Amino acid sequence: MGKKVYEKEFYEKEFIEQIVREAIETGNASIVARKHGISPKNVSYWLRTRNSHIEGCIKKTNSPLPQRLE
Repeated sequence: MGKKVYEKEFYEKEFIEQIVREAIETGNASIVARKHGISPKNVSYWLRTRNSHIEGCIKKTNSPLPQRLE
């Protein structure tokens, strides 16, 4: 009995952002996942990590963050 090998699927950034928006709007990651034929685990992961992904993107750019206006 061999191990089952899973291929990792990659999704476009725009698709992930759309799924995250829909999941936030509906409040239900499972329904959104089923609608698009993807794993609910992916949607839940994207929701949990969306802020860290944004921070990571900011850190990768060498431009300074905008100054806070008071």
